[in-house]
Amino acid sequence: MGIQEVKTAEALDGLLKASDSALVLVYFWAEFHEACKPGGQMDQVLKALESKYQSGVVLVKAEAEQLATTAEAYGVTMVPTFLFFKGGNKVDSLEGAKPKELLAKIEANLRTTTSSSKNVTAKSSAATTALADDMKERLKSLINSSNIMLFIKGNPSEPRCKFSRAMIEILNSESIAFASFDILGDNDVRESLKVYSNWKTYPQLYVNGKLIGGLDSLKDLQAKGSVAQELEKIKAAATSALPASVISPSPPASPAVTNEYLGKLLNSAPVMLFMKGNPGEPRCGFSAKIVGILEKEGISFKSFDILTNEDVRQGLKKYSNWPTYPQLYVNGKLVGGLDIVQDMAEDGDLADQLGIESLNERLKKLIESSPVMLFMKGNPNEPRCGFSRTIVQILQEEGIKFSTFDILEDEDVRQGLKTYSNWPTFPQLYVDGKLLGGLDIVRELQEDGELLDSIGHKNKL
Repeated sequence: MGIQEVKTAEALDGLLKASDSALVLVYFWAEFHEACKPGGQMDQVLKALESKYQSGVVLVKAEAEQLATTAEAYGVTMVPTFLFFKGGNKVDSLEGAKPKELLAKIEANLRTTTSSSKNVTAKSSAATTALADDMKERLKSLINSSNIMLFIKGNPSEPRCKFSRAMIEILNSESIAFASFDILGDNDVRESLKVYSNWKTYPQLYVNGKLIGGLDSLKDLQAKGSVAQELEKIKAAATSALPASVISPSPPASPAVTNEYLGKLLNSAPVMLFMKGNPGEPRCGFSAKIVGILEKEGISFKSFDILTNEDVRQGLKKYSNWPTYPQLYVNGKLVGGLDIVQDMAEDGDLADQLGIESLNERLKKLIESSPVMLFMKGNPNEPRCGFSRTIVQILQEEGIKFSTFDILEDEDVRQGLKTYSNWPTFPQLYVDGKLLGGLDIVRELQEDGELLDSIGHKNKL
């Protein structure tokens, strides 16, 4: 079969689907990394693997910069990174140029699991005890923070992988209320939960503190026509305090939510929109229009889908004395519905009238906060991806003074900057408030001896 190179996300998806039950090893590489260079160490390792396994393992090469969005969706933060897939699902990964560990992981993933459930339970128990007590308590608290708890990549409004998106669509299609936690925002939770529950992939769905499984498990329930039936009995159960990172909190027990709960919900974000559906899939024209206005004005907001909870839907009408939806709140206070927001937008700067800073204003201030500003993953002392590490090294080698912003710490900035500058990947380097480019451009300027001229000698240390 040979080593296959993919150049598009569609090609990779098609290959994963076509490989069915075979083990697929996807190698994400970038030319700037010494071990990844064509004909280098990792290419030699791949050729050795091709000779050793022949038809046993499907070997795939994917250039991380070329498939940046796909790499990001699968959690690739550095090169080389190796991802293992079975049946189209990611089952394992390895970061770094580690041939011995790579071989061990291939053997482990090829090995057919024949252990009894008793042995599996014993392994799970042993692995769980390896976690620190405070982490076990944190995971237990997160899992039990809602009766239906979903650990996903992204959030219900903006899922960051197709499996998370599919899981959300199934739950929403049956009007099942759930809370969620974005594992991309907390790597400790992401890795520890795999051990805690002995479940290596995401998304993960929990009901009353017990693991139901991933997307396949939910699809099995759906095929039996029993998703709502299985979950309905615990949908309306009480949920007390939810962690701040939970996006879609479940309400207190029926028959009615309390004013205290509604107050907390209104104040769960500086700008809160109660709508039908979510920003990605509005379920009525009015909701679609107000989302469009807020996004056009560059206003960051969180939303709550009132179609997922009738108690919130009816309770909020009485609480705010406002009978229709959508409803927009700023700092816990009602602004109004679509007509009011539309009028305010037509009168001028909507963000200014709402008394908030728009995302575009915030991005402009951040970009102009230093003559040379680098938006990267991590910081200069601890870069969180190979691209960021390399651009930092180049700037330091050239003796250039620069400031940085860690986009992993702020999802609004991370996503907003892509649109603001019409540049879809990171890192991004700005000089005097203008985008210079990413790693490729900076590296090319350095190789041509033009980097310092482009950035300005005044910015040299």
